[in-house]
Amino acid sequence: MKNTLNRPILVGSLLTAAMFAGSAQAALVAQYTFTDLTTSDVDTNTSATALTRGAGLTGKGTFDSTTAPTVSGDMGTVPSTPSFKFDFADVGSSQANALANDEYLSFTLSSTGGATIDFTNITLDFAKGARAVGDQSGKAIGVHIYAGDFSVLAPTAADFIGTGRVPSAKGSSDLWYGIDIDLAALTATTSPTEFRLYLEDAGAGNRTHKIWVDSIALNATVTPVPEPSSTALLGLGGLALILRRRR
Repeated sequence: MKNTLNRPILVGSLLTAAMFAGSAQAALVAQYTFTDLTTSDVDTNTSATALTRGAGLTGKGTFDSTTAPTVSGDMGTVPSTPSFKFDFADVGSSQANALANDEYLSFTLSSTGGATIDFTNITLDFAKGARAVGDQSGKAIGVHIYAGDFSVLAPTAADFIGTGRVPSAKGSSDLWYGIDIDLAALTATTSPTEFRLYLEDAGAGNRTHKIWVDSIALNATVTPVPEPSSTALLGLGGLALILRRRR
């Protein structure tokens, strides 16, 4: 009698190994923590550039690794964490103004080795200035996310894929505000994708106060192209299945 009992196990093992070799992976694909403008924690199947500033923010913004001073015209006590600080006057007074003046932070994420990227979300932290310590009324700052190939795309107000805002009534007990923007519309991406974060101060009042930006994180599901060895395993599995059926 021919021993065929182990063949289904062999076929299943080969197919399983091949499938896992090219399976999708949920990943943090880019993170900016503002000790400088470089990225960290990049997935091995993607590559992210350092942050750059649009023409409207060139020469503006400073790294801030200390606790912000508690003085009138600035903000209250902020957790001592590296961040990037702007004056309110540095950023757009509206979304249209930020677009017109190229007031954005930018980075580009690329696939490596033909991997497919399904973006999930982008998160960041904001803190904002106040007319006086503990007073943050009237300062609704926001960020508008655009993504694409900007060598052929001139973004308009209608093209943004997500917006996050810090409410105007944030109190002194909660100076950092987390923003989470859904990117599920960006699927099956293999071409380089530039992300632009247009910054806006939509509040009235004294525009000499401050905005802090920190902890930008881009998340995606990355599906790598199977290794040649994985493809060979899949082929062997199929061949073994055909031979088994013939017998």
